[in-house]
Amino acid sequence: MVVEALPHSKDLLADQGYDSDWFRQRLIEQGIACCISPCGNRKVQHEYDKTLY
Repeated sequence: MVVEALPHSKDLLADQGYDSDWFRQRLIEQGIACCISPCGNRKVQHEYDKTLY
């Protein structure tokens, strides 16, 4: 899977293509903080650090 292939890191910066609930959950399980811009059609818009992004 993609998450297991990532190098060890504490943060992940990604674009809307990576905005999915399962991906966010896997990052949390791996102890990785994510900064992912949410897709515009999401019912629940996740917050993200716009300055960092």
